[in-house]
Amino acid sequence: MDTGNLVSKAELARLLKVARPTVTVWQRRYSDFPSPARTGEPDLFEVDELAAWLAVRVIPADARHPQEPPGTTYADRLRRGLGHGQSAGSPVREQAEHLS
Repeated sequence: MDTGNLVSKAELARLLKVARPTVTVWQRRYSDFPSPARTGEPDLFEVDELAAWLAVRVIPADARHPQEPPGTTYADRLRRGLGHGQSAGSPVREQAEHLS
């Protein structure tokens, strides 16, 4: 199985620069959190599904890094962590601004 577009919760936490338990809390708290694409040790999640879910989750001011402007989403951070930069006018950013 190609796992190039799959990440574990631990890898997602690393990419998002959040504590590992944060991802578990999101999974338990939000019924729309993406389901694992592959279950096992560890469960693996589709990056695209996670990015879509994270696109409307704006990083709180007290959790943003100095280089992250207001309105930055966790999807922006995920893409940056994967090496895909997000511009200020990105569809993800525009969708998040529309919903805020």
